[in-house]
Amino acid sequence: MSTKINHGRIKRRATLEQALAELVRIRPAFIQEARKAVATVIARKLAFGRDLAENYCLVDEDRNRWSRNHVLGQIEDAYRNQDNAIKTMNWDFIGSVSVLPFHGDVLMLTYWRNHAPFAHLIEDAGFTDYHYQNSTDRPETISEAEWDTRRDAWDEALPTGRAVDVAFEFQLVDWYDILSARYDADLIRTCAPSKKDRIERVAYHLTEIEMFQGCVTALDAVRITKKVRELFPERVSSIHLCENPLQDV
Repeated sequence: MSTKINHGRIKRRATLEQALAELVRIRPAFIQEARKAVATVIARKLAFGRDLAENYCLVDEDRNRWSRNHVLGQIEDAYRNQDNAIKTMNWDFIGSVSVLPFHGDVLMLTYWRNHAPFAHLIEDAGFTDYHYQNSTDRPETISEAEWDTRRDAWDEALPTGRAVDVAFEFQLVDWYDILSARYDADLIRTCAPSKKDRIERVAYHLTEIEMFQGCVTALDAVRITKKVRELFPERVSSIHLCENPLQDV
């Protein structure tokens, strides 16, 4: 059987009660980071829409995917369709963990998208990397003895291979924690993208529109995407930005 503990962690010399107390302590910081991440996505989308309008005219305003109503509607749609990976892709900053005591330590499995601030927070709380896979080569940074110890630990701790059978789950961030970020104007403005990022995003998008006209095959799309990356910097100097793109958030 293939064992893949990609997101395993361990808190050494700790009881389950101590581990849970630490999770309770850091939960507000997780919520803060998640709300900031959502606000960053909102700010980026709104700024892009208003910057794009300075350079490009939509014939049909109903197709404006970057209006305030449309952007805020996206997060509502993601919340109502949490099992839809496409709809939640930009908004899923939910995080939970499974913890279980193991011979004087506490093992943990983490469940969240690859969001660096979450990893930093859990590290700071004393839960260090303890991943293991027997379907890939051992990382050079981990000794063979340590790798074997991890294998034995996870095989013993998860006899069925399912954390739900033996572990306690703790929700660090849920959808209710982050939905309010869409109405926090101050937070959204704080998360505004840099002028450089705004200019480059509009330049890239306009180059895409121009280059993809008449594209009909997947092979064409691959070739054009590569060409867009090469050409969009030439358009940067001609891009106009909205003076205050987040004024009405």
